This record gives sequence, C-alpha cells and structure tokens, in this order.
Amino acid sequence: MRAADVAIRKNGQPSEFIRKYGAAMERLSGRKDLRDDSSRYEAIALLVVEGADKGIGNALADHPEPGSQLRFEEFFATIYRQYELRFVYGAPDLQSLTRRLEWDPESPALHEIKFGGFDARVSAGEE
Repeated sequence: MRAADVAIRKNGQPSEFIRKYGAAMERLSGRKDLRDDSSRYEAIALLVVEGADKGIGNALADHPEPGSQLRFEEFFATIYRQYELRFVYGAPDLQSLTRRLEWDPESPALHEIKFGGFDARVSAGEE
C-alpha cells in the first residue's frame, strides 16, 4: 500500500494527506454572502468512512475532529441558514417564491421513511 492511500493511521490519527486535504477544504468554506469571496463555498463537509470489513462504510466519529467546520452534522443547517438569510429574509418581497417548504406533520412520508437520525422540518400550520 502506498502512503498516499492511507487515510487513518493505526493509532487512529488522520494521515498527513487527510490533514492537508481537510485544511484546504476549511479554507474553501465559510462564504457568507453572494459577493463574498467567489472561490469559496457556503459549506463543505468531509466524511471519512471505515474501510475495514468490520465496519465498512460507517462514518468515523472522530474525523474531522469535533468542532471542525467540516463536520457533516452541520452541513445542511449551514446551507439552509445561508439560503434563508439571502433569499428569504434578504428579499422579503420574494418570500412567496423563496420560502423553504415544510412537510405536513401528517404526511405518510414522515412515517414510512427512516431519516437516519435527522428530524424532518414540519409545518406548524401557519402560512
């Protein structure tokens, strides 16, 4: 195996390649506005998964480290927050077109599909 193929060392620490890649991704994320640095993205997530047979495909909980802006758990919340700030709150006259849609709490889709630990956004019945 080549050194460039190793993501996590035997001691559980990410390889130098993964650390450098994560550092580059952190520098690309964090755009806050449309006119902000155009080479950045609003959010980037880095998901490192188990490659060994016993847990293949499972996300590794310690990588990226807790508190990193690359954590997958914050990815969609960041995207939604930026969308609302730009297109809903930033343009109130367009809210009928840009507001985020919400599920009806009685929808069969919410009861028949597993959401993998994510809470569905449901309507409080207000329009």
